Parts: sequence; structure tokens; C-alpha cells
Amino acid sequence: MEYMNVSQTNNGMYGRRMAEIRSKCDDIVDNILVEDCHIVIALLNLEWRYLYVSMASFELFDQTEEELRGCLVTDLVHADDVALFSSSIKEIQEKSGVRTIIFRRLGKDGRYFWIESKIQGVRDNDNNVTQIIFVARDISKRLQVEEGVRIATMMNADEIRKKDDLGLSALETELRTAIREGQLILYYQPQVGGTGALTGVEALVRWRHPERGLIFPDQFIPLAEETGLILPLGSWVLETACAQLAAWATRMETAHLTLAVNVSAHQFRQTDFVELILTTLDRTGADPRKLNLELTESALLDDLDDAVAKMAMTKVSGLRFSLDDFGTGYSSLAYLKRLPVDQLKIDRSFVTDGPSDPAAAIAKGIIFLAQSLGMDVIAEGVETERQLSFLKNCGCGNYQGYLFSPPLSPEAFEDFLSKPCTASRAGAEGGR
Repeated sequence: MEYMNVSQTNNGMYGRRMAEIRSKCDDIVDNILVEDCHIVIALLNLEWRYLYVSMASFELFDQTEEELRGCLVTDLVHADDVALFSSSIKEIQEKSGVRTIIFRRLGKDGRYFWIESKIQGVRDNDNNVTQIIFVARDISKRLQVEEGVRIATMMNADEIRKKDDLGLSALETELRTAIREGQLILYYQPQVGGTGALTGVEALVRWRHPERGLIFPDQFIPLAEETGLILPLGSWVLETACAQLAAWATRMETAHLTLAVNVSAHQFRQTDFVELILTTLDRTGADPRKLNLELTESALLDDLDDAVAKMAMTKVSGLRFSLDDFGTGYSSLAYLKRLPVDQLKIDRSFVTDGPSDPAAAIAKGIIFLAQSLGMDVIAEGVETERQLSFLKNCGCGNYQGYLFSPPLSPEAFEDFLSKPCTASRAGAEGGR
């Protein structure tokens, strides 16, 4: 049994402890390949008095803050986080006071329930060594955040029951399987210029569930963000989009297309975000000048200096940044002037049929602001000819919406390319 304490009250000691934990994670990854062992990596935040983790690969229950501190913290009374490593589940169960950490295999089919992004536990066998390595490396990356980790997902009994009633526990397990087994697919919604010519697309993820059929992102993205699955999901989207961009570059009819990819706040805040983008571009051979990363205002405002630095380092490659849903958040001229943004995207809530609508003034203001700052502007959610006419009169030159096309499957997009690009050509699969 090995366990370490992490204190945030002493920066020097904290840094050394984090380095030790990262090293230990690396050792675990190496040993897993040669040893027939079990592994649990638990990172426990002790700010909360009670921890309830149900429907997981192990449970923590009826443990007060004091009891956990007594079991795991030996030399740092004020430690905020504890990292516990073990090569044997039995050792954990036999450890006095920690025996309530229980590994659970649910059902004869070998399925497991996880709390992946927060508290993690795996058992190695012939089928999931890859999962173990992924978990250990994922945790090792999380520990690189200097300000510390806030790990444990806390749910009281009522919240657990509510989650079970909604089927979220099962959906979380299925989503993990979907990412691993290739059930996700990218749909492409065309973007057009002032003449109606196709200029690019936005990549939008869909889930082709083997039993439930096509699932739209509003049904699983919030769950992915809550559980931490948004990180592997986001990496898959980026990789797939860049590979598609590279493939389009080899064809005359698609070589000019740009491709917009949504980046979640969780993904953008990762310390290795710049490395992820640049290595993905290099690996896939995609032209960074054709890649447009869409960020929301909420992803940028937590740490503006960090956001500016990341964007600047990434833009060296030639890619572009778009500020998505502009006007729906804290739209400040002060921060907008600092951000190296290339494009503002007008939210669909401001796309109107004419100047009499109160939202029209906001749309006009966004277009004027973008032009004043030397930025492009694109309007999403364009569904009628009147909306298109209004936007053109205001000076907006790029559009996206059902007036031109809904999001299209890869096959439907190929069919779209073979037709003249005109408005009102909404045909194939929908879904926003």
C-alpha cells in the first residue's frame, strides 16, 4: 500500500508532491504491462463532509471528513487532497478505515460503472488493459495543473436516485463505450458566403447508438461535460475533423473549404491544449489555415491572460479562432480587444426577420463591432429569406442555417457538393 498527501498550503512542498504523484502514475503505467495486478487511483478532495459515489467501480459512503483524514493523512493536517495508489484491491479493503472503498463488477457481462473524471478505479484483465493505461495517463495529466485538483464528485443519496431514475448512470457507461468503439460520427453543416457559394462547414458530433438510433448532442454533451468524458470526446472530434480536412484538401471541389470545430471550456483549460492542437494538425496533415476553432466566452473569461497566451501560441500555426454565440455572455469590449479572435459568430437568438425586432439592434451592433476590429462575422441559425436579406443589408457576409442546409452526414454532404449551392436547399438529416 502506498499513499501520498498533497498540501496546497506550501507551494514548494505542493510542487514536489505533485511531481512524486506524476512519477508514481508513470511507474504504474509501466508496471501494468508486465504484472498481473489490480490498480486503484483515487484522488479525494476533502472540502466536503460526506462523499457519496454510487454506481461506480467502487463506493465511498458514510465517511466523514475527519475519518478520511484520520485514515489517509498522516503528516499534513491541512492537506486538501489525497492520492492513494495500490496494486491490490485486497490491500485497500484490509486497510483499516479504507475498507469501504469497494471495487464492483456489475453483471455477468463484465460491465463496470465508472466515475471517470473524478474518482477512478479499474481492474486489469485481458479486455481492458488499454483502459487502465488511459486512466493512469489521464490522471497524470490532470495533476499537472499547478493550482491543484478538485477531484471528488459529490452526490447525496437523493441526487444518486435522481440520476438513476433518469437513466444517466447507464447512459454514461454507454457513452464511454461509444467513444471507445467508434459509435460517434461527425455531421457537417455548410457555411456560405455573400454570393451563396459554399465556403466551409461546421463539424457537429452525433452518436449512432446501436439501439437508440441517432442521438443529438444536446442529449449527451452535458453528461460528457459533467463526467469528464468531454475530454476524450473532444480529442476524437478534433482528430476526426482534421483528418477530414486533410482528405478534402486532395480534392479540387473541397480544397478551399474551411472547417469549424467547437472547443469546450474543459478542453481549452487543459494545460496541454496547445500541444494537443499542434500535434493533431501535424499527425493528420491538415492545413491549419483551414481550421477554425470555435470558443465560447465562458471558456475565456476565467483566466484571460492564460486564454490570450494559449490562443497566441496556437495561432502561430496559422489557424483561426471564432467567438461562438457572441452576445449571449459577458460581452466586454475590453476583453474582446485583447483576444486574438478572427471571427465573431452571431447567436441564432439575434437573427431576426427585420429591423422592427428588438434583437435587430444587437445583430447590427455585433456586425459593426466585428468590422471595426477587423474581424469576420458569421450568423448562425439563418432559416428564412427575410433573415438573410436583413443580415446582408447590415453588412454580414457569411451565413449558416437551415435556409441553406441542415447538418449533413458524410454521405449526404457528398451529395450536397454535387448540387448548385442555393438557399432553401434544406433536405437531408436535420438536428441542430
